[in-house]
Amino acid sequence: RDLPEAHSRDSFCVGLAPVPVFWDMRRKVHVGILGPTGEGKSNLARAFLSAANIAEPNTFTVIVNWRKVDWNLRSFPNVLDVRDWETTFRALTLVHEELERRETLMVNQRDAVGNPLGITDVGELADAGRFSNSVRLPRIVVVWEEFANSYDLHSDSAVYKKCLKLFRVIVGLGRKDDVHALVITTRADFKMLDAAR
Repeated sequence: RDLPEAHSRDSFCVGLAPVPVFWDMRRKVHVGILGPTGEGKSNLARAFLSAANIAEPNTFTVIVNWRKVDWNLRSFPNVLDVRDWETTFRALTLVHEELERRETLMVNQRDAVGNPLGITDVGELADAGRFSNSVRLPRIVVVWEEFANSYDLHSDSAVYKKCLKLFRVIVGLGRKDDVHALVITTRADFKMLDAAR
């Protein structure tokens, strides 16, 4: 049976059990999927990403795929599957730069007379009836596969530490900028984010 149609670009169905389960990206910004190996975490994440991309086709997804798993998301045009820490660092740097650009866009929005509008959320940028230079920005989702295991195996690497630090900043700032994190992990031990300080 097909999933129900998305309510909007921000609220979409991620599953049926026993009734449709909708996810609202404006209210629930980041996602954590926790469970033992082999229990379907990646499949749930794939279903989530598919639903998000159907609701908002301009979604840009960065998958930190250090285990080199086939995510089978080829039908979505804006998926960057990064498989090493150097490329991950470059991708996360681009996401961070986009966060800074979005902050600047919000600060610089003016009404027809030139007065600042005081925008604090990128969702407000798309309101064409209110702004003289309205902007619709794509949603960005950063997926980190096997988060805890990556920390266990790579936390001594300097470039990994830089990736972790950038990811922590992105998670902290992304809410109002329509930038989301989806963390897949086998355990709920997030001390690695604290280590990124």
